[in-house]
Amino acid sequence: MDDADRSDSKIASAVEEGIGRIRRSAALLYTGECYFCEEKLSEPKRFCDAFCRDDWDARQKAKRLRGG
Repeated sequence: MDDADRSDSKIASAVEEGIGRIRRSAALLYTGECYFCEEKLSEPKRFCDAFCRDDWDARQKAKRLRGG
């Protein structure tokens, strides 16, 4: 595998992760609060910032890997 193949693989992984993140976020119902820190939000936001979104996503991924 050369540098171009590794780069292509990284790009493909990033695209797949992005698509998965969008699908998961789109499935979340609006609650009026950030799913991670519970800060009040205006519609249609589900997370107050990228940190909360990414941390919530990482925790959900870890739960899926553990089978929970």
